[in-house]
Amino acid sequence: MNHPGGAGGPADLVRAFRLRALERRDQRGLSLAEVLVTIAVISILFVAVAAGLTTSVKAGAATDQQQRLQAKLTSFTEGLRSLKAEYVGCGVPPDQATAWNTKYDEVVALPATTALQERADLGASVIEVRYWNGAAYGVSCPVDALGHVDDQGSQLLTVEVTEGDRVVRGQVVVRTTT
Repeated sequence: MNHPGGAGGPADLVRAFRLRALERRDQRGLSLAEVLVTIAVISILFVAVAAGLTTSVKAGAATDQQQRLQAKLTSFTEGLRSLKAEYVGCGVPPDQATAWNTKYDEVVALPATTALQERADLGASVIEVRYWNGAAYGVSCPVDALGHVDDQGSQLLTVEVTEGDRVVRGQVVVRTTT
């Protein structure tokens, strides 16, 4: 005989139905809202990582360019320093910086000169010349008591290397061989 609350009664049937419904609901997976929130979070993380990588690549490229410019600057200043025998004396027209650039180009063009790179390849030029007057480097050629040009045999050259929109400047002292 069946009675309310007993085995096989309607209460057991309702409990079994609810249990099956709960089991089915647990197996249905994620809801649409949960999937959309997950996609949004992953997208935000992806954008942040991509921005970080982009910044890293740009910083690396800027560092590479700066190192290239420094290497070109060093190459040009060492090349100028090696021109001791080709020293450009004080007061060479039209201006001293142009005279140094021309002299460098002439030496590079010689068949026996293989160690120097061309100025055009380096993007380099002398932009200012200062002259040793016995105490300091000045902007004009020193003169002796009679008013004659008295080149002391040492000049401070300011050089510039350009690549794209980047510019690096440096200085080198060039002396005569004597």
